[in-house]
Amino acid sequence: MPKLPNTLVILPYDPNWKTEFERIRDYLMEHIGDMVIEIKHLGSTSVPGLCAKPIIDLVAVMESYEVFPQIVSRLEKIGFRHEGDKGIKEREVFKRLIPDEFMDYHFYICPKNSEENRRHTIFRNALLADKSIADEYGRQKMRLIEEVNGDRVLYTNSKSNFILGVIEKSIMNDTKQQIITKLKERLEGLNYVYALWLEGADANGTSDEYSDIDIWADIADENEAEAIEATEDALREIAELDYRYVMSHSHPQIRQHIYHLQGTSEYLMIDFCWQLHSRPRNSYSYYENDQIEAVKVIFDKDSIIRYKPYDQSAFTTSNAALLEEMKYRYTQHSRVIKYVRRGLYPEALAYYQRYVLEPLVCLLRILYTPAYTDYGFVHISQHIPKVSADKLTYLSQVSSFGDIEQKTAEAKDWLGELVERVKL
Repeated sequence: MPKLPNTLVILPYDPNWKTEFERIRDYLMEHIGDMVIEIKHLGSTSVPGLCAKPIIDLVAVMESYEVFPQIVSRLEKIGFRHEGDKGIKEREVFKRLIPDEFMDYHFYICPKNSEENRRHTIFRNALLADKSIADEYGRQKMRLIEEVNGDRVLYTNSKSNFILGVIEKSIMNDTKQQIITKLKERLEGLNYVYALWLEGADANGTSDEYSDIDIWADIADENEAEAIEATEDALREIAELDYRYVMSHSHPQIRQHIYHLQGTSEYLMIDFCWQLHSRPRNSYSYYENDQIEAVKVIFDKDSIIRYKPYDQSAFTTSNAALLEEMKYRYTQHSRVIKYVRRGLYPEALAYYQRYVLEPLVCLLRILYTPAYTDYGFVHISQHIPKVSADKLTYLSQVSSFGDIEQKTAEAKDWLGELVERVKL
């Protein structure tokens, strides 16, 4: 296959890339196949439908560095030069010094436990598993090719945040699944654990690489200590607990602990709640088709998870009281401005939060999430229309007395409009 000039080019996916990888792999395996575990096709050319630089990325995986000197010797005999790791630990770079019949390719060798090999494989697998991720990556690449003016280093660096985000989310999802599987294995067989379920981002489908995991269990009152111990033992089978905090829950029949597993993402906190089985059934339930307080049941032996139809009128009285409170705050913008005039920034900022931003959020909650006005700012950008979220974001971005004074005035009309729109 003819070589392309050494310029930064992105081409639409070509099915021949897979064939070309197989040809190069087979050639290499003839010479080092008995010394490596496999030769993998990584990079964008390995993902059907994804645009890519027309360069095949191959990674040979070896058992350990014990065999590496022999691999180097064999590759040198067929025209390869070992160029070291080029600053990336456990990724050995090889360059072909003599012409061959293949299209352009990059060839690396890694030990099987190489972090670099693991991360590149995770990224490739994520692209293969989710077309929406691959499509977004393709769009980013096409945009960058127009922006970087042929600068390969800038092009590569500009993709790094996207790639890192995909890898971290994939790793976190794998860890979460490991946690869920282990807890199910350890707790389902215990006769004093009646149910185990997920809430939060993992239940409503909004989980990303920064999400924690919210887990609930229903347990027999008399076995509270045993249930908590069994939970912690299960988690320790995955990794040591490097953080454990006992929360003081406001409900007398709910226990809450926060955990973190050593070696996992700093964002992957495990928020675990145990609900005592004596908690009255009529005191809790979930709304049908609710995308905010969704539930993902892991197991349920006693119909613990129950659903009811959503009835907006059930919140009329409480939200009417909130509306009156917000109307009051609407009249109190002078409390904000007086601290601006006094030159007291911490106070001005605090009052801007209380009398401008909080009323806006509360009114938006009454309009769009009337069952969850107590959520306040939590996930507000996901729960309201984008045009409102953008407007709220703008008003939230203050860094000076001038910003606070100007945006207090700008917010007044919107507050008035929202008050008029709320019908209770």
